[in-house]
Amino acid sequence: MAKGVIFTIDGVGGFNIATTAMAMAFTLAGLPHKIEQLYWSHGFGRWLLDLQDKQRIEEKAQELAERVRTKYQAGLDVYIVAKSAGCAIALKALSLLPEGSVQKVVLLAPAVSPDYCLKPALKAVKEKLFAFWSPNDAFILGLGTTVFGTADGAYRPSAGMIGFRMPKTIDNETVSLYEKFQQIKWKPSMLLALNCGDHQGSVMVPFLHNHVVPLLK
Repeated sequence: MAKGVIFTIDGVGGFNIATTAMAMAFTLAGLPHKIEQLYWSHGFGRWLLDLQDKQRIEEKAQELAERVRTKYQAGLDVYIVAKSAGCAIALKALSLLPEGSVQKVVLLAPAVSPDYCLKPALKAVKEKLFAFWSPNDAFILGLGTTVFGTADGAYRPSAGMIGFRMPKTIDNETVSLYEKFQQIKWKPSMLLALNCGDHQGSVMVPFLHNHVVPLLK
């Protein structure tokens, strides 16, 4: 029987590249968790509508929160791994969940603003929230989100390219919550796992196996 469940969330466009790679990597690694995908796209190739439809992002976040709540109440450990614009759904869903209801969260190339406040999401995280970012992701998460917007509506480079920033107001609660947050910057050694730092690098199966799977154990 599954020890827990990993919810996987892809980026825009309905291509399912990230979630397919995640399922493959996690299964090959023998993780003792059931893998469930949250499909949220409007359809294959409809990336701009996915990115800019904030109401759908809200609705799918609520759906994810309800699914997580059901698993949590059943006594299962819950994990979330999201890619690109799917990270906006993950973060919003976390803000709707009870404190400590999700064990760990992994954000891959998050297409949200670097000023996105993580405090509401971090309250729902029991152990750790990881965010992988790369300065090499300049075409999609630099130029792309500057022109078309991030998933949370900011027209600027995304956190997946330049990293998240700490909130301007720092108090004891903020410090305590952000102790559960860790950013991981792309480095040249990740080339060995076929991640060259571009937008798809973080969902290459060898990279997921070597750098993401250990975080979920």
